[in-house]
Amino acid sequence: MKLYDIEKQEWRGEFEERGESWRSELVYRCEICHTKTNKWHIGGWPGKGPRLLCPGDEYEEHDELESILERYDELEALFDLYNSIDRETAQEMDELRLQIDLLGEKVEELRKKFSEGVDDVEGVGPDAQVKSFYPSTRYAGEKRSLGR
Repeated sequence: MKLYDIEKQEWRGEFEERGESWRSELVYRCEICHTKTNKWHIGGWPGKGPRLLCPGDEYEEHDELESILERYDELEALFDLYNSIDRETAQEMDELRLQIDLLGEKVEELRKKFSEGVDDVEGVGPDAQVKSFYPSTRYAGEKRSLGR
C-alpha cells in the first residue's frame, strides 16, 4: 500500500475528484473521541480539497461526546475564573469541580468505546506518529450507536 506525505502534497495529480481517498504516512487522532485514521478524502463544500473524516463521527456517541467536551471546557473556564476572583466562592468551586470530574468520567467512558474498534488506520506500524485533528467535515449519513 502506498502511503502519501500530506505535507509534501504527494497526493496531487493522483487524487483530484470528490470521493477519492488515500492513506497518509502520518496518523491523525480525533480531538473529540481519540479515534485514529490515516485516510484522506477529496471533498468539501464549497471548493474541493483533502479532508480528514473521523471514523467515529458516524456514531451518535460522537455528538454526545462533543457536547460533553464543550460543557466540560465551559465549566473549567468558569472554575478558573471563580478561582482567580474570590476564595469565598468555595462552595461554587466545589460544585464546579464535581461537575467537571463527572463529565471527565463520562468523556473517558465514551472514548473507551471508540478505542475498542473504530480506528481506521492501515499500512503503518504500531509506532507511527499520531497527530491530533478536530474534524471539520462531518459524516452525512444516518448515525448508528456504538451500543451502550
